[in-house]
Amino acid sequence: MKKVKLFLVMLMFLLLPISTYADIIPSVSLKLGYSDPTGNVTFPGRTAGNYYLDYELTETITDYLLSDEVFCVENADGIKGISDYTLISFDVIDVSIRSKYQAAANIAELYYNGSESNKAAAQVAIWETIFDFGTADLGAGNFESNYNPDNTVTNILGGTYENTNNWWLAVSPALLNENTFTSSDEGKYGQNYLVRMPAPVPEPATMLLLGSGLVGLAGFGRKKLLK
Repeated sequence: MKKVKLFLVMLMFLLLPISTYADIIPSVSLKLGYSDPTGNVTFPGRTAGNYYLDYELTETITDYLLSDEVFCVENADGIKGISDYTLISFDVIDVSIRSKYQAAANIAELYYNGSESNKAAAQVAIWETIFDFGTADLGAGNFESNYNPDNTVTNILGGTYENTNNWWLAVSPALLNENTFTSSDEGKYGQNYLVRMPAPVPEPATMLLLGSGLVGLAGFGRKKLLK
């Protein structure tokens, strides 16, 4: 009877949902890619010049976590090749700077959903949002750009955004504080990116529980067969 109760308890744990997100996923190995087009832009504290406007990050082990569409949100140098990143949800971003990342994610979602077909324009709009939050003037402020085909960027900045929780921040390589992304993290090491998480990632604790339950079930079944 005790063995039956043990089996039922283990079964209950196994049936618990395992698809919830953790707020912070550290040490994710990603490979940076970038391609044309380029556009002449000016970042805070940097010389104006042509910068790539199309970025992607590839998960190097499973190709499961990330879509191939990502957007840069920094004026730091990109880390070429493979590097470790920390993935964080917007709940981890300090409330004093969270709004601009949420607005940038809304622009990213417009592109992802096909409402905006020009990724380069969406990238420029995201930089304008991050560095001159609340404005739509590419000719003044902390961020400037002459890349604005047919006023596409201005139209994106003046549009209605879609709220989304699917976009996370890939921070290179880790948070300065244990569990909060603050203004001190911005541009500290390498470029950070908005990434779209297409499916929930199992929490480590939940996976440990699942593994323990499977081991327990295996042991229970083995003892029963030996009798």
